Amino acid sequence: MGLLDDLAGIEMKIADAALNKVDDAIISALKAEQKALKKQWQRMELQRDIQNAFNRIIEDKRQSLYRHKNLIEELGRDLTVIHDGLQDAFESRTGSAISERLNEEKARISGQYQTLYDETLASCRINLL
Repeated sequence: MGLLDDLAGIEMKIADAALNKVDDAIISALKAEQKALKKQWQRMELQRDIQNAFNRIIEDKRQSLYRHKNLIEELGRDLTVIHDGLQDAFESRTGSAISERLNEEKARISGQYQTLYDETLASCRINLL
């Protein structure tokens, strides 16, 4: 805590200077140094707060990505089950047409969600793997 120690030391010097009737120029210089140290301390506090907020946002997004990725995988499994059921229920051209359309929709939805996932991952600049 060097900065806090420096700040406390300056405050003591200012108090001593005031008690000992030291020249106003010296007291002004000490107060200027005190002000500079306080600004430096505030900058450090602000940087720490920003870093903490940034880390919280990344963690929230990371958890959200995991949840959504699991939902996408579950959707893919559900569509496969529906596809298999429809394929068994229909034969010939109708079954093939339904199967083909379902596969197209599955690929489209999966592609959209994968793109969204990739964009969100890239925006957070994190690697989950």
